[in-house]
Amino acid sequence: MLDLAPRELALLQALMARPGHAVSKEHLFEQVFPGAEDVQYEAIEVVAYRLRKKLAHSGVMLVTLRGLGYLLKVAT
Repeated sequence: MLDLAPRELALLQALMARPGHAVSKEHLFEQVFPGAEDVQYEAIEVVAYRLRKKLAHSGVMLVTLRGLGYLLKVAT
């Protein structure tokens, strides 16, 4: 079982809602920081980094797709 912070969980859920598809940073930002006006856009990268570290030994990878966003991928 993964011990995820609320924002990490929100990011994971947003990615799981679109399996096999790239999800844009813009969409993820809206899901992870709803209504936030004082949060910098790059904050989504920090949450993604932390989630990626926690998923490292789970068989699931968080892949960055440059210019597109992020994608969850099952390790083979």
